Amino acid sequence: MLRQTAFEPEPPALPAPATTISAFGYICVQHENEDEITALHDQVANYTSANHLNLVEVYVDRNVWPGQVIRPGLTVLLDAVVRSEGCVVVVPSAAHLSPEGAIRRAVEVEIQMLGARTVTCVR
Repeated sequence: MLRQTAFEPEPPALPAPATTISAFGYICVQHENEDEITALHDQVANYTSANHLNLVEVYVDRNVWPGQVIRPGLTVLLDAVVRSEGCVVVVPSAAHLSPEGAIRRAVEVEIQMLGARTVTCVR
């Protein structure tokens, strides 16, 4: 039978947690179907979790027509990117930035110029 001593050594210190990269999701749809938006939100959340990213927030723009440049959710997303050095913007597909190629590229360049990169959940 083992005897307990009055003094127990302290357990070894845990290693410092690895630095995690902040991620922001962005969803842009032409409707208000909350079931679909929830599924897209889950897709973004699952991607960030699987890739060890810290999902800070998911911004959603609803009822956006193709080619629309001014979007409240996108504006707030870009403001968050400015304040989060080296973050990632996660979109379900590139079309969520815009279905119009020129606008999509302009948004991608703006995100890159602000110090972030864009990744898609579905390739």
